[in-house]
Amino acid sequence: MTRPIQLAEVGVPPLDVPETLPAVAAAEFEERIAALLAAVDVDQVVVYGDREHAASLVFLCNLDPRFEEVLLVLGKGRRTLILGKEDIGYVPVVPIEVDTILCPTLSLMGIDRSGGPTVEQALREAGVGKGDRIGVVGWKTLLPEESSGAFAPIFAPAFIVDTLREIAGDSELVVDVTPVLTSPRTGLRSFCSADQIAVFEWGASRCSAYVFEILRAAAPGVSERETNAPFGAYFASVKLVELIP
Repeated sequence: MTRPIQLAEVGVPPLDVPETLPAVAAAEFEERIAALLAAVDVDQVVVYGDREHAASLVFLCNLDPRFEEVLLVLGKGRRTLILGKEDIGYVPVVPIEVDTILCPTLSLMGIDRSGGPTVEQALREAGVGKGDRIGVVGWKTLLPEESSGAFAPIFAPAFIVDTLREIAGDSELVVDVTPVLTSPRTGLRSFCSADQIAVFEWGASRCSAYVFEILRAAAPGVSERETNAPFGAYFASVKLVELIP
């Protein structure tokens, strides 16, 4: 039996956009760090992050780097953030207690990078020393069959990994512990608390609202610049403090 097709105007579903950014409590970040340290057999954990590879830093201390590299050093009863001149200003978003070291080498090109510790000096100041077994958190993990080199591959910049190997005094003491965070089955980042889901949903709902504003403005003869105008107005209405990760 065939049924006639009927076309009808349907209303736009409501887009519920929460005004207040939810927060992950400091205690949860402490639990994440404790879980990471409990899962690895190392003396120090060095977490790498930059603009494109920020997820592990955000997960552990809520810091989303701008355009510089950042290192989070965990171990021996302390935690230290090593940052460049731009990212040092974002330390207030970190809800847990951390030491900070300004390392000009991590600053952008064109910025005066003199007058501070080098990456090696900063790592030593953070407690990394000769003979330490060091676990590095990069941004992804290679399977054993994907590399035939003398050392296990670590997806972090060579100037960081090489420096850690130099400090440790034995290249084999520097190991990859990235899967502890990123494994799709057992990685700590693969499990979200209710508070973390709420944070993700806050961002997702805003993205949906932005896209809807653009689609609503789109029409034959309307330029791309014109369709994006509502997006700019909507974005401007969001308080800056809400956008700081």
